[in-house]
Amino acid sequence: PSFSLVLFENTTNHRHLVFKFRLNLICLSQRICNEINQKIYKNKFSLNFEKFINFLIEFVKFERLKMDIEKTAKNLEKLGYKVSVFENKEKATQYLNSQINGVSVGFGGSMSIKEMGLYEALNSHNDTYWHWVLDKNLSADETRKIALTTDIYISSVNGISQSGQIINIDGTGNRIGALCYGHKKVYFVVGKNKIAPDFDSAMSRARNVAAVKNANRFGVKTPCVKNGDKCYDCKSKERICRGFSVFYYPPNGCEYEVVLIDENLGF
Repeated sequence: PSFSLVLFENTTNHRHLVFKFRLNLICLSQRICNEINQKIYKNKFSLNFEKFINFLIEFVKFERLKMDIEKTAKNLEKLGYKVSVFENKEKATQYLNSQINGVSVGFGGSMSIKEMGLYEALNSHNDTYWHWVLDKNLSADETRKIALTTDIYISSVNGISQSGQIINIDGTGNRIGALCYGHKKVYFVVGKNKIAPDFDSAMSRARNVAAVKNANRFGVKTPCVKNGDKCYDCKSKERICRGFSVFYYPPNGCEYEVVLIDENLGF
């Protein structure tokens, strides 16, 4: 956004700037422009220049993220997903804990799920299966196989475009397989950091951000871990990005719900 400064004013001991400006509608909705103008006119914004600029930057960044979530939610609904939006992971976890009860639940590998404490919340009143938590005298592989056919399956995403395409990358394939078929309902839990403007940037995020961080977490010997910057589409035997899934629409035969969370979660 651009704005013009129209008035400078000196006070007794401090030099302040009083601002009155007009925001151009560049990547901003009319609602956001109105909100900023209301704040400025209401408070007359007589304050230190640096503080004002910092306020403006943070306000616009916050509202842009809100716009991303709102736009993504509307587009997902148009594609046929049920969508729920929450301001933080605690409220999202509380919601899912109230919706999922007395059923079998499978989980895909997910730092978002771990940060939410979702397994612990659901484990007390559901039959849960997660290969990250082996508490049923089952191996990781046995747990993955059972999770393929549970009533409910929960996963995050590696990237999601504002237009609604959902992208995941797997090394073993259990997660992308489970997301496509075998359940009554699938939930995607998605932090705002996973949202990208379009399909290409969502795919880039999945490959060059999420996959690199996950490879580093696994401690594999790949160029992306060594350099820590991007996917090199390597030929390493330890490569973890071996299978991709893209949901253009929710698959038939199952209910899909996307839970958008206004926080950064996972990779």
